[in-house]
Amino acid sequence: MHDVFEYLEWRGDIPFDTLGPVNADYAVFCSLSYVPFDGIVEGFATDGGSSSKRNISDPGQISGAADATGTGDVIGGFIGLDIAAQKVIDIAGQPGHTVRFHLEDDLKLLERVKETERFGRIMIGGYKDIFDQKMQEQFCAMTFVLPGGDAVVAFRGTDGTIIGWKEDFNMGFMDELPSQKDAVRYLNLASQMVEGKIYVCGHSKGGNLAMFAAAFADRAVQDRIVAVRSLDGPGFKKQTVNTPGFLRVIDRMETFMPQSSIVGLVLEHAETNHVIHSFAKGSKQHNIYSWSISGGIFTEEAGLSESSIRANKAINKWIEKMSDEDRMKLTDGIFELVSQTEAETLEELFEPKNLFSVMKKIGKLDDKTKELIGETGRIIMNAYREKSSFSQ
Repeated sequence: MHDVFEYLEWRGDIPFDTLGPVNADYAVFCSLSYVPFDGIVEGFATDGGSSSKRNISDPGQISGAADATGTGDVIGGFIGLDIAAQKVIDIAGQPGHTVRFHLEDDLKLLERVKETERFGRIMIGGYKDIFDQKMQEQFCAMTFVLPGGDAVVAFRGTDGTIIGWKEDFNMGFMDELPSQKDAVRYLNLASQMVEGKIYVCGHSKGGNLAMFAAAFADRAVQDRIVAVRSLDGPGFKKQTVNTPGFLRVIDRMETFMPQSSIVGLVLEHAETNHVIHSFAKGSKQHNIYSWSISGGIFTEEAGLSESSIRANKAINKWIEKMSDEDRMKLTDGIFELVSQTEAETLEELFEPKNLFSVMKKIGKLDDKTKELIGETGRIIMNAYREKSSFSQ
């Protein structure tokens, strides 16, 4: 059994025009979606970006640029992934840099992919990054164009910010999030920039966005979608998975989740689901870099762990029995507490000074909100204890 880095070493010499995307490739694309390409990769011109409207679907344009220069010139607003990766690496190597990686291994991934024939020849563009506290939205997407003109659209998951975390909570009671609307718009726009087949993917919340975008994209776009892959992403409310648009593409949707998944089992899943092996324990299995890969596919397990099933049943049961009003009250209450701190990320939230601010504020909440927060905390703590004891 191997990880994503060993996969790149094993299959990195085979270009996509020889072997199309396999499931292990989505682990790479989803991980790349977390890389801060700000100022390096352009957005779509028709979406407020600075790139040309020129369509780059012509296979000659893509492979010609990479083959001629070895670095992938900028074409129609798209840049070679190899040169974009090197630019991020160079910035991260400067003293006092402000590049913030989602995970430490993201930098290692950039160093590996730019040297491979498989990923070094592809182009990247359409970089869209939104962080809106007022709209409670954290959204990021990018488009990778393969030699031959097919495209992979990747949506970023929760990035560790408080806003991203709240948006995950909102999935439990809102019919359509701002990021989901933007995902649909983005996929429709990306389809106009390429002429080939379309693959859609995302990790965590990004997996939810990938499926939502595919389900509600224009009919002509849906017809071009070959595959939609969610890597441990949450599901949807029942009424969403029963919509005509969702049902039209459900045969191309697949979710992969580790054996002790929590995120991937939240809400309703109607698509094909696979339980895969992770080298990690407990909640750390959510990390794609811990997933086992063999022969270009994820190593599958017989089923979910007993603790994962118990924990998710408890969480989903709690979500389902709450009214939308109570779910909103719970979420707003939690983030009213968080807003009293100086924390911008979950890591900062658990610093002593910020926890002290939360404890001071909690007594001022109304009784109903305090009750909802208390019960939710007990469910999460019980689930955590069950998962921790099971995975030791």
